[in-house]
Amino acid sequence: IEDEEQIWNILKKNPYAMNKLKSIASGGTMVLSDMLTEWELGIGALQSKIIRRIVKYCEADNDNNDNNTNNDKDNSNDKKDNNKNSNDDNKDPEKEQNDNAETNGNADTDKKEDK
Repeated sequence: IEDEEQIWNILKKNPYAMNKLKSIASGGTMVLSDMLTEWELGIGALQSKIIRRIVKYCEADNDNNDNNTNNDKDNSNDKKDNNKNSNDDNKDPEKEQNDNAETNGNADTDKKEDK
């Protein structure tokens, strides 16, 4: 194989290879180079180009995962805010007033005794 694009397409179509490369990519170019050599791809001078492409692909994939994680957190926070607001809307104002009177004692009785 003498074409970088052809090598890249073969790697991308192989889920095992891509998962393995993603899992070791954080180890740097030497680790990737060792893996490609271990697989005996025989890509010679194209190896450095393929390694750069793998690193770029993994960085882009990590960025997408980070964005998805942040979006998931934002959506979770939005749901919590919506639930809080809907709970506030469901409160019974009369019951709330009675609860406050019980907590504070009977405010009317206190005022009459002061007079």
